[in-house]
Amino acid sequence: MFNVLQKLGEQRAIKRDALLRMLALRDKEAVVAGLTLPFNNGLVEGKVNKLKLLKRMGYGRASFALVRQRVLHAL
Repeated sequence: MFNVLQKLGEQRAIKRDALLRMLALRDKEAVVAGLTLPFNNGLVEGKVNKLKLLKRMGYGRASFALVRQRVLHAL
């Protein structure tokens, strides 16, 4: 039983590796740019996270105008 599970795991690993290789080759330019360029989305992701937090905090309790004021004040 263990041998069957091990073979199945190896087959899936081979398929997964082949898929990752194919995707990396298809998007080679984007992969190289992501690994070499100094730019990232960290600042934008941080702002989006903060906006989502403010929205969750006011959900069901605050009017749109109040949420808008909190968002504009936080930025």
